Amino acid sequence: MMKLLKYDLKRNATTFLSVGAILIALQLIISIMGNIRGWDPKIILALTIVLYSFVGTFSVILVAITYRKNIKAYSRRLLPQRSSHIIFSVLVLGWITFIVLLAISVLHIVIYNYFERILSADQIADLLGSVPDVLVVLFQLFWAYTFLFVTIMLASTLSASIKGRLGGWIGIISFFAIQSALNWLEVKLLGETNGATGLVISRGTEVELSYVTGGGQLKIDRSLLLIDLRTVAIELIFIALIIYATVLLLNRKEQV
Repeated sequence: MMKLLKYDLKRNATTFLSVGAILIALQLIISIMGNIRGWDPKIILALTIVLYSFVGTFSVILVAITYRKNIKAYSRRLLPQRSSHIIFSVLVLGWITFIVLLAISVLHIVIYNYFERILSADQIADLLGSVPDVLVVLFQLFWAYTFLFVTIMLASTLSASIKGRLGGWIGIISFFAIQSALNWLEVKLLGETNGATGLVISRGTEVELSYVTGGGQLKIDRSLLLIDLRTVAIELIFIALIIYATVLLLNRKEQV
């Protein structure tokens, strides 16, 4: 698996580095130009969030394309690797991109706050609350990315298993069907509905954000950060079943 991961990292290194450099450059331009020209802080914040969201989406697409190429490449079939190694190597690649993007965003926040003094040390401490709160948020993000990637891999494998345009439509439909099926199952088993799409992160990350220049408030309702262990257990089983189904499809594809 490590050999596959190293190959994927080497193949995508140029693209990842280019995207990272562009992201940093654009964020610098937004921060510097915004403050020099006196932009509203809300505009700077909105542009920053949009840019990070775009890069995050692009990284997910890039990882998905990498997986698609891997399962289609004839040379990969000749390697003495288990099908599960193909899945986990791409999954780890997705985790790495997530960690790097998260690290860049945190560093950006720290540097920007250092120069602009938007939040004092006491406000930051109150915002974070405690280490468990931070760990909960990180877990939610990590869990959401994991579920997203394994769902994409199953949908992509289904798509590759069916020739023609029908395969593409089957892949798209299966992606949303898995999300809907998980949400329906959780509602039936737990007797709750919250408009979520099968991801833990969609249950507890609504942030009440109100910023006013020169003494605004930045609050997080910590009751929204609670994680239902029953939900985690259900989604963990779902993830295991998705990986198992993907392995079966890959083994069948190799036999054909």
